[in-house]
Amino acid sequence: MWAKPLSGRNGSAAFLLSGAPTGQSANVTVFWADVGYLYSSNCSVRDLVAQNDLGHFVGGYTALLAKDESMLLKIVPDVFPREL
Repeated sequence: MWAKPLSGRNGSAAFLLSGAPTGQSANVTVFWADVGYLYSSNCSVRDLVAQNDLGHFVGGYTALLAKDESMLLKIVPDVFPREL
């Protein structure tokens, strides 16, 4: 996983989730606490490549990714997080 804070004052960040290079699909999870947000934060998640809003999630987000598949996400917390 790769993460980068985005400019602005809303605490948003971009995340790149990558599937395992194995032959099987696997769940890949980003936990908000691991990237500097409060664990209990409610965050909106958007798939930047598909240009699709995925919803609001508490605690983290999990995606099922196939071999060598990736997702570029924009995460925006409802409450400004502690500093990344």
